[in-house]
Amino acid sequence: MRHNISKRGFGFAAEHLETGALVPSVRVHDGERDVTVSPDGGTAQKVSERPAETFFGAGKKHTYRAESGGHVFEWSVTALDVGVIFSAVYTNRTARDVDLDGFCLNSDPARPVHCLGNADNWIVDGNAALTEAVPSEYEVCCDRLTCFGIPAPPKVEGSRDNDARWREFKTEFFTLYSKDHSDGLYLAPVGAPSAFIKGYCFVDPKNAADGILRFEINTEMSHVAVRPGQSRAGQDIFIGCGPWEHLSRAVFTNLAQTHGCRTHKKPIVGWCSWYHFYQRVKEEDILSTAEGARKMKDILPLDTIQIDDGYQIALGQWECIPEKFPGGFPAMVDAIRAAGARPGIWLAPTNTSGNTADFPELTSHMTPGGIDVTEPYCRAFLSDCLKKKLDLGYTYFKIDFNRFSTDARGHFDKSKTSLEQYRDLYRLYRETIGEDAYLLACSGITRGVFGYADAFRTGTDSIDLWRRGGNASCDITNCIWDIRDIQMANGIICPVDPDVTYINGNLTQDERRTWTGFVGLLGGAQLVSDPLGEEAVMKNFRQLEILAPASTDRGIPVRGEVDRWKRRFGFLSHRSFGDAGVYMVFNPEDETATVRTELFPLDEIGERFHVFSFWDGAYLGVKGCDFPLELAPHACRVMRFTPVAGGAQFIGSDLHISCGSTEVKDVSVTASEMRIELYPDAGARSGCLYLYSEAAPTGVSFEGMANAAAEYEDGVVRVTLADRARSGTQSVRITF
Repeated sequence: MRHNISKRGFGFAAEHLETGALVPSVRVHDGERDVTVSPDGGTAQKVSERPAETFFGAGKKHTYRAESGGHVFEWSVTALDVGVIFSAVYTNRTARDVDLDGFCLNSDPARPVHCLGNADNWIVDGNAALTEAVPSEYEVCCDRLTCFGIPAPPKVEGSRDNDARWREFKTEFFTLYSKDHSDGLYLAPVGAPSAFIKGYCFVDPKNAADGILRFEINTEMSHVAVRPGQSRAGQDIFIGCGPWEHLSRAVFTNLAQTHGCRTHKKPIVGWCSWYHFYQRVKEEDILSTAEGARKMKDILPLDTIQIDDGYQIALGQWECIPEKFPGGFPAMVDAIRAAGARPGIWLAPTNTSGNTADFPELTSHMTPGGIDVTEPYCRAFLSDCLKKKLDLGYTYFKIDFNRFSTDARGHFDKSKTSLEQYRDLYRLYRETIGEDAYLLACSGITRGVFGYADAFRTGTDSIDLWRRGGNASCDITNCIWDIRDIQMANGIICPVDPDVTYINGNLTQDERRTWTGFVGLLGGAQLVSDPLGEEAVMKNFRQLEILAPASTDRGIPVRGEVDRWKRRFGFLSHRSFGDAGVYMVFNPEDETATVRTELFPLDEIGERFHVFSFWDGAYLGVKGCDFPLELAPHACRVMRFTPVAGGAQFIGSDLHISCGSTEVKDVSVTASEMRIELYPDAGARSGCLYLYSEAAPTGVSFEGMANAAAEYEDGVVRVTLADRARSGTQSVRITF
């Protein structure tokens, strides 16, 4: 990698990509003037050059300073083997208070980003090709609002949101990679939490075919007040080049250290009311579901039963509607506890839209942009929303619609950036409910909840329609698209919640299996909304059993940085009794298609594999990591790949979606027998284990279950288990 760092800007050139020159600047509001300080002002000077240690190893830190009328801008660029880290500080040397708008990194138009090779194969933000036409941000916004029945905002002529050439970063974690090779650009916030970063890339069709684009990366300082003599630092930004999985994992490990992590609570297995009952939910629905869960708790005890939107009188008035819930909150809490589950509740404390007249004192403390989460009265109001439910016995809190005023100029505390406000809000929530309660943030991937939420939602609502239409609809397609950087945070920052899957519903069987595969192999929260008291649901209850508990290993997409559909998703599983790979391969097309597996991560553990197919319990034979699969529209195969070795081998299980990674505790093999020990509380109570053996079994014995029997055909031993106990030792012994 070649670095190009000077007082005019910085960048690097890697084998397949050149960043061109990124020019830093700071924007402030000084009285009635907007002031921008940048190297172009002519006062930029180099301050120092010295060694630096970073989370990516040793580097060299170059520091520069520019000044204009008492506004001092100092920035540093730390050169690393894999890229750079950019840091910035503003100091107010005037005699007046200053509003700090933000720091910016803009591509020099004369030296833009250049992607080398076939421009059609460069994928922007894991979403669309560099040369591909995309909808504008305004169109995407309108599609999403339509899902919730919210009118579209007025179109602002001349806004970049109406210009499809401006592609807004979907999250703070931006990628630019080519299908032709594994190296590309990865951009992300790192270091201590200071401010959100928001980015755009400008892709002009006239230049896209040449692999040309430009960046505009903003550190949003929210117009915080900077007093004379004070300094404010922006958010450190990492810009690197290398394999996406390696860079992303390193970044989230750094964020876990600097922002906090909460990995001590396991992902939940439970039920929420929203996706079946929606706002029609009534007390009898909750009681019936709790009773169904109580009857099934010896088969699968649920961690949580949660009532969602629809119980409340109005947004901001979080009491039950008496006509729908005559027994009130206590009746539901008692029933849920009787089912052995944690009572859960949905709240949107910052959302009082349309009901501010009911809160005259709160309204008097609000800003035009909404609740000021730095104001003491507002904070007490928000805390009280949770405390009242905690006192009633609710210990699982699903917090939604995290909308609040972010412009510090109108706030009680004018020193907080929007990120700091977000983090203070979730710190308040955590302090209110305590450490024992479970806090789910419906936030997508945001550093605002890191360290405080026990889990966060990965993206949009998983309504049981494969494709609802539009660019940002609440459907399964968009849920799949949302699983990208999210899963890297899974288990490093906290468990994640991909939203519900379905026992029954509107999806076809193939679509339901595909979405269940994503949810199960992700290893986050495992939730359903099907009414557990109904006979048809209880008949198919095994579809939830195979997800519980959450997979011990957590799936990631294979080359997710260039595959929007995540066609290949899963993990390598390393155990003392042997390595394996568990991957789902699926067909996103609307017609039958041949999809190659291309599971090259398997090269790490072997060359030839026994391949077991989960959903149909089929042995696909001995194969390499790349072979064709013919799949129906939206269909998948979830497969376990076991490296071929001599003698009898354990090759799969249909007790759990992870095919043995979660429910199998140990496997021991001698020349004459195999013993498989299971975790009694993991996976379905009945199902099959699969072995490969050139010799037919001569007997089977078991412990901790009602029965076990073995069948043998073409080298495959299928051991059928019945009525597994939920405690004690559980094992199967097969002799040969």
